[in-house]
Amino acid sequence: MRDPQEEGPCLGIFEGFRIGSQDYGSVAKCHPEVRLHFKRTTPVFESLYSPDPLTWRDTATTEEEHDYRQWCLVHYLYLNPSNDLGPYSVAAGDSMGLASHVVPLDAPYTFESFFDQMKQEYVSARWLLYEGLTAKVPHFSDRDVLLQVSEPRPSLCLSIEKAKTAYRISYSLFDKIGFFVNAYMKLGIPERQVSFRTLWRSDEKKPIRKEFDLTGNWGVLCFVLAGQGLFREGE
Repeated sequence: MRDPQEEGPCLGIFEGFRIGSQDYGSVAKCHPEVRLHFKRTTPVFESLYSPDPLTWRDTATTEEEHDYRQWCLVHYLYLNPSNDLGPYSVAAGDSMGLASHVVPLDAPYTFESFFDQMKQEYVSARWLLYEGLTAKVPHFSDRDVLLQVSEPRPSLCLSIEKAKTAYRISYSLFDKIGFFVNAYMKLGIPERQVSFRTLWRSDEKKPIRKEFDLTGNWGVLCFVLAGQGLFREGE
């Protein structure tokens, strides 16, 4: 069975080529050499990627699971690089893992265990959010609950609490990512000072740490921008 994690870059090339060939084929002002290039290479790509590599067999065993998987795909919530290409069934799985790395002999699974824990928390939070947003009827646990405030009546129910819990878990993952990166990259930040906010700079007024090469790592750049959006100066 093919591994979507390993095929991510190839699938990206395939999707880019497919979109490009469709666009250039309909643009009358396109340079003749470009049109000729797509005309010549289209059969090659179609022969290499047949059947469609972005479409896999649905492995859901129930209608509920199928709906959940589709919801994750449409909202780009799978931990899978292929999900960035679109809601294709090839991405219906959390295949993202750690790259090869060197670890001490007396602690061989430290990073894997930490990574798996964060991954499981994210997946569980995603399911709680789905349940909270898609619930159609009140849960029996909400019955016979005496609420003091009647007007204006607040929106209090299990579904709301599930959504709130999902966001709390998700938000807590940012600081855990900070702890993980600090240990993984040996940044040397004291444990009591590690957070997603303090990870990128030794001081808020200083430049990005030299360990983070923003010019060649788009993933790190996305994290830095996310941190700037979450923690603005003075907050």
